[in-house]
Amino acid sequence: EQAGGDPKGIRLALEKRFDIDDVRSIGARDVEITRDGSDWLVRAAWERTEPFVANVGFLVTFDKTVAVPTS
Repeated sequence: EQAGGDPKGIRLALEKRFDIDDVRSIGARDVEITRDGSDWLVRAAWERTEPFVANVGFLVTFDKTVAVPTS
């Protein structure tokens, strides 16, 4: 699915994809969208800590940036 050439179109596409894939860790509003020349840079970054056993837990980090063409 094509995301569209502006931040609003990109966020709408992300909302649909997150809904379809049941993504709950991050929302479309949490994604950073910045201009880079003729492209949009879309960055999703989050961190989550989950307890495991006693005083042991897991720390999960995610940080991914992709370039989305404007047309």
